[in-house]
Amino acid sequence: MQQDLVRPHTPPSSVTSTVQLVASPTEWAGRFAGDGARGSLDEFYLARYDQAQSAPSDFRINTDGRTPVEVATLVADVAELA
Repeated sequence: MQQDLVRPHTPPSSVTSTVQLVASPTEWAGRFAGDGARGSLDEFYLARYDQAQSAPSDFRINTDGRTPVEVATLVADVAELA
């Protein structure tokens, strides 16, 4: 699981959780199109989208229609930082 990437960098007694930020295909494609630094939306990116959206996690947060601040607030709530 993704937590295995984090555990080696935390104290032994630390509790870790993973949070997956998800977006609908339509939302994601719109964000992708708005990022001029990327090339065209092709099979390479579509395959990575599918992989990312299906990654296992402890929590999932839908980012559709939310601002970065709203998403950050939801992540903080999940992490009990708020």
